[in-house]
Amino acid sequence: MIKFTTWNLENFFITPHLKYPNRFLKDKDKVQKIAETLLHISPDFLFLTEIGGLEDLKIFNRDYLQETYEIHFIKGNSNRGIELAFMAKIEFLQEKNWKVKASSYAKSPIGFNYPHEVKENKRAKERGQKLPHRSHRMSRDLLQIDVSNAEGTLQFILLGVHFKSKLDKDGIDWNGQRRRLAECRFSAEIYDQLNKKNQGKVPIFITGDFNGEAHSQKRDPEFRDLYALDLIDFSEILDLPEDHRYSFVGMNRARKLVGLQLDYFFMPKNLIQKIIPFESGFYRYLNENGEPYPIPQNPGAKHALPSDHYPIVISLDL
Repeated sequence: MIKFTTWNLENFFITPHLKYPNRFLKDKDKVQKIAETLLHISPDFLFLTEIGGLEDLKIFNRDYLQETYEIHFIKGNSNRGIELAFMAKIEFLQEKNWKVKASSYAKSPIGFNYPHEVKENKRAKERGQKLPHRSHRMSRDLLQIDVSNAEGTLQFILLGVHFKSKLDKDGIDWNGQRRRLAECRFSAEIYDQLNKKNQGKVPIFITGDFNGEAHSQKRDPEFRDLYALDLIDFSEILDLPEDHRYSFVGMNRARKLVGLQLDYFFMPKNLIQKIIPFESGFYRYLNENGEPYPIPQNPGAKHALPSDHYPIVISLDL
């Protein structure tokens, strides 16, 4: 069995940063609760979003996780200093005699410009001028790990994303939808390239915070390219009721707290039978008696959580 966990740690800054001197550090009690949660889940592979940086992960791994994980971190494009990272359990890798190699698509153009940029580029081209706008890149990154055995044979590939949020401070992309569509399309293209390169013989997974609803029964339009691939989200295999299928606590237009699924683990459909249902699902934070906390009913209760996202856990018989 291999256990995967994906988790947005919500502004996981535990050390001061010269570039972001005014950002708040994560409350130590929340950091401790995050560590306790991870030790309880005990994932073999962990994908994290909203990480402050490599130093934060090193300190967290050393001081809270007894250095049980190796860290795979490559700095991305975030203008908020929130990064992506993979962690792999050292004991598990040693038992399997597996190795992990990380790579990044942060510097790759995604073939996208905003409409006003397209117009300005067209005007410049007609005038024989240099184009003022290059293609945008991933707003954070598309981070990849290749997991291979001792002979160098690929066991699987894991792609981690944190798509553009719904913030639109400049008023050029309502809800960030165009940018998210472009980032999802680019990720789907990379998946397709990797799948063809490996002749469909190597499992490839896409996981992370999608910043939108990508479930087939309630799908935002920007995720349509994912459904052109032979993939399925783990939650659809588990066939959970909607009120159990949430990884984030947000506020609706009536200012009521609601649970949404923003975090996903898309896997090849030919592996549906490999999922272990009773070892998979949406993890719920536990109180001192080991009982799950209910969904928060007010902003204060939400703020008390270690993160506004819940971990998702996927166990596969691979």
